[in-house]
Amino acid sequence: MFSPNAFDGLENLQELHLNYLYFNVLATKALDIFRAYNSLKVLNLGGNAIQDDITHDQLCLIASLETIDLSENRIYSLPQSFPCNPKLKTLLLNNSSPVWPSVGINLVKTCHNAPTLNILDASSWFIQVGSCTCPKLTTLNLNEIEIWNFIAGTEVTVPNLQRLHMANLQISSEFMYAQNIIKTVLNTFKSQSLQFLDLHSNPISAIGKEEAMLLVNLTWLDLSNNQLVSLSTLQNLNHEDGVPRYDAYVIYHGQDEDWVDGELLANIEEGEEPFRLCLKTRDIRAGRLILNELSLHIQRSRKVIAILSPHFVDDNWCHFELNMAHRRLLEENPNVLIFILLEELPQRRLTLLLRQLFCRVLCLKWPADGYGQYLFWQCLREELKRPVPLDRRYQI
Repeated sequence: MFSPNAFDGLENLQELHLNYLYFNVLATKALDIFRAYNSLKVLNLGGNAIQDDITHDQLCLIASLETIDLSENRIYSLPQSFPCNPKLKTLLLNNSSPVWPSVGINLVKTCHNAPTLNILDASSWFIQVGSCTCPKLTTLNLNEIEIWNFIAGTEVTVPNLQRLHMANLQISSEFMYAQNIIKTVLNTFKSQSLQFLDLHSNPISAIGKEEAMLLVNLTWLDLSNNQLVSLSTLQNLNHEDGVPRYDAYVIYHGQDEDWVDGELLANIEEGEEPFRLCLKTRDIRAGRLILNELSLHIQRSRKVIAILSPHFVDDNWCHFELNMAHRRLLEENPNVLIFILLEELPQRRLTLLLRQLFCRVLCLKWPADGYGQYLFWQCLREELKRPVPLDRRYQI
């Protein structure tokens, strides 16, 4: 497929993308051609269904490489010395795990051999974990790995780690009962810089005090598709005998608080037919576990109102609360959730979830004229009166 002189005259080539050409076994032949090309920084062979051994000479002798993409392949084996490129910053091996499960990635060796590594994606691989330091690593993707071999007391020190993805982990029932997933992950990967943690689609059922303290500094936390119900939440719901305490829980950004106080509260909580709204800044007591309290107050509210604005769209915490409300929508029906649109939002700024919800839930646009605002409040009051099916109100 590649003749020896196929790339003659390209000695100064810095990036080579040969992805999704379905080279299969022959793709590795391309590596032999570029061993002498010391200018090559980016090598992308992703999506080629490679089923072959990759040798030391093919990868390790290209000393200039900074990015290697071998994702979406079926590699038989990697050289024991891999990664072995002194300037390597990005290594993508996701969905390219070997045919033989005994062949995996040794995280200790990886961090030692590639001290400049910034991004590592080893999703679906067998990972050998041991205590080590990865000084430059900022993004680590270990989705769908087996977590049973994480040994208690093992610490991977990653002082600059900002994003950690560990979704849909392969967890044995013995491990699930013996250890807490959140504590295991965060006690293994030690970082004071962690901002983004993705733990979706894992069997996480509760978050206690110790776990909450580990999560307190995050700006983004994805726990979607888990069974997040703490014992205290169930006890509180049972204590209330299933009777909602609030007519609606309100999700909004702090920059829109003037509208919430001056318009929403003035027109909905006051008047001839007052409704009781739940605001996290007013009704959630300080000192409680915030994740448990949010879940509890959303469940105790008949409806959820989301105040959409540019501030809301750009805020991770607003999206986290909306995800929690979305779970109730899935369990019950679309009239649980109400959108209030303070101003038009370009489609390109909306997340996939927001675009999907716009097609399913009631959306009221805040008008500029007085009569329009009168009709707006009439519509909102009527929607708040609409019942939620009693037999499904507190499904968990």
